[in-house]
Amino acid sequence: MTPTMRLISPGEDIKKFVWEGDLHHVTVHHIKKFIEEFNEGKLKPFLKSQDIEETIKAKEAGEPVTVLVGKNWEEIV
Repeated sequence: MTPTMRLISPGEDIKKFVWEGDLHHVTVHHIKKFIEEFNEGKLKPFLKSQDIEETIKAKEAGEPVTVLVGKNWEEIV
């Protein structure tokens, strides 16, 4: 998806945060709010991951394998 607006938090565990809004209608207010939410720790890091709902469906279908995705890695492992 381009164009995009992202914040990258460098360090040992690099985290990326992606603004979900429409950049064709972005305002200064949107940018300020995005940065404020980042500074307050309210944003969830962006992960290239399948949704957890898909892993729940697999478990409900009786599949004998636990499906790990980026969004449930910390919880299970």
